Order: sequence, then C-alpha cells, then structure tokens
Amino acid sequence: MGIFGGLLAGLGFSGPGRASAGPAGFLACARLPDGRHVLARMDRSGATRRSWDLPDRGHAMAVAPDRARVVVIARRPGTYGLAIDLSGATDPVAFEAPEGRHFEGHGAFSPDGRRVYIAENAYEEDGRSAVGIYDATAGFARVGEFSGGGIGVHELILSADGRSILVANGGVRTHPDFPRLELEPDAMEPSIVFLDAGTGDETARFDAPPSLRRLSLRHLALDATGAIWIGAQWRGSVADDVPMIARVSRDRGLTYVPLDGDSRRGFKGYIGSAAADPTGRYIAFSSPVGGQVTLVDTVTETAVGEARLPDGCGVAPFADRTILVTSGLGAVETLAPGVARPLATSRIAWDNHMRAV
Repeated sequence: MGIFGGLLAGLGFSGPGRASAGPAGFLACARLPDGRHVLARMDRSGATRRSWDLPDRGHAMAVAPDRARVVVIARRPGTYGLAIDLSGATDPVAFEAPEGRHFEGHGAFSPDGRRVYIAENAYEEDGRSAVGIYDATAGFARVGEFSGGGIGVHELILSADGRSILVANGGVRTHPDFPRLELEPDAMEPSIVFLDAGTGDETARFDAPPSLRRLSLRHLALDATGAIWIGAQWRGSVADDVPMIARVSRDRGLTYVPLDGDSRRGFKGYIGSAAADPTGRYIAFSSPVGGQVTLVDTVTETAVGEARLPDGCGVAPFADRTILVTSGLGAVETLAPGVARPLATSRIAWDNHMRAV
C-alpha cells in the first residue's frame, strides 16, 4: 500500500467518511535541507507553515493542555529543553538537564499546565530512571524529581484522568560517553510503572517476564478505555520471532499482542513510535527500520491497515480511524483501516515523533 511521491490534491484521509475534523495542525522536529534542526508546524494538507530553530536535534514534544505552548526535548543523550510559545508572542525559553543527567527525549505537561515531567537518565547512578519536574510558571526551573522505578526510562505519558504518570522503563543502561551503545543487554529489566502525579509514589508496576527481558518497552499510547499500548524494541537477533506490541491495564496486567506473522516480522525488531486515532480505538505503530507502519484495532487486537513507508516513524491522530504518518525521507501519508494514501512530500527530514495541536 502507500505510494511515495508527488504532492496530491485534497487532504488524503481515507475510510467511509469523515467522522471527525481532527486536529488543526501537527508539530514535529525535523532537519531542513540546509542542515538546520527545527521544530516545524504542519497543516492538514502536509504543508509546513512555520518553524522554530533548535540548538540541536530534537526528539519529542510535550504540548501544554491549552495547546498554546510546547516544550521540545533533546534526543538522547541531549540535555536541552526549549519551551516555545506557538503564537510567537514571547521568545522561546531554554533550560538544561542537571549535571549527571541527560534527557531521553520525552515528557508531558501536568493537566493544569503548571509543570512539565521529563524522562531523565541518571547515568552517573547506573542509568537509574528519573522523572524531572520543571516549573512552567517560573522559567522552567527544575523544582524536583520522582524516581522512575527502573532502569533506562524512555517515554512517559499521563493517564487518561491525569492522576498518574505512566513510565516506560526500557531496561537498558546507557551513558553519554557512548551515545548509542546500550550497556549490559543481558541484564535488562523492562517495566511499566505507574506513579502518583502529585507525590511520585509508585502505585503499580508491571515487569516483563524473564523470557522477554530483552524486549525493551519504549513507546506509549492510550486507547479509548485508558489501557496503555506499548511499542517495543528487541535487543536480540532480528531473526527472532517475538511479539513487538504489549498492552497494560490495572485489571489485566501486562500482556503481549503477537499480531500475525507478516506484520510482526515486518517491524524488524524495532518500533519507533505509537499514537492513537481520535477515537482511541485504533493505534498506529511505526518502524523506521522495517519501513512499516501498522494500524491495530485495540478491540480485536489485530492489524487492520499497513503502510510501507521507508524510514517512516512519526505518527499522530488525524481524523477518526485515521493516522497521519511522516518519514525521515520527507513523505507525509495518512493511514486508515485497509487504506494508506500519500498526502505530501518535501525535502524535510521528519524526525521520530509528531504531536497534534
């Protein structure tokens, strides 16, 4: 499915009808043809409408509840954060990770917009997971931290009711002196941890079974019921046939969703991002390594759509039953059950994550 070329007229959403207008725009980090790293704002046609310069490569963004501000977080093992007023009324505010820490590229605003929680690697403390707390009302000063409850934190999000911070501990130690090297893979301890957003107390914990301890739990999305869906990365042979998607809820615990063999193997052991459509029933999982984006029905736990998109990774809600997808090669596409359609293409190298605004 999926055709990768040319700028197509129309919005490119698919399915039996337009059930929802969806978000007005999208934010993603990107690299421009001149080599600059930026935060780019895209409209629903796939056109870039505005950009803001970044000091280095960004990863993901925390979007304020009122969608007026966004915090861009550096890609691992970067240390910068940049808070941007999307209206342009005020200048961006830069801040840094504390000494002995680096950012893991992910964070989330508190429901009242006053704090930002950022995933941090305490690399001088054997890679302990930390959740840094930054005050959005006071120049994004760091005002405290919670323990992430594990090793190798990656993505964190808030629960549907905003009362819990949901932490994906990938389980692998890293160190900025060896930026992309993962240390002691045989000692991995992946887990999903629930923290009380007010106190930082651990309220629930779900550990991977020993047989899947080399399956790093990394990227998170919520379905319509509030359950967490997880995209994983396998730290073994690409020939190993392992489930790449997991599901967590307090009542069912941690379960793995195998999908069919072709979809599972098509990820090539690597899922780089996850996002739900506006209804929360469908979640897209992307693999830039496998050049595959798969849409999963969370009710039937089956794959219902697929796009073959080289270096495709960014995913965000577009309309009901439909996800927007971007690639590092400049393609923009929509994916709905059974149908993938091209939307735009450019010379912009879209980075791993995208957020709707």
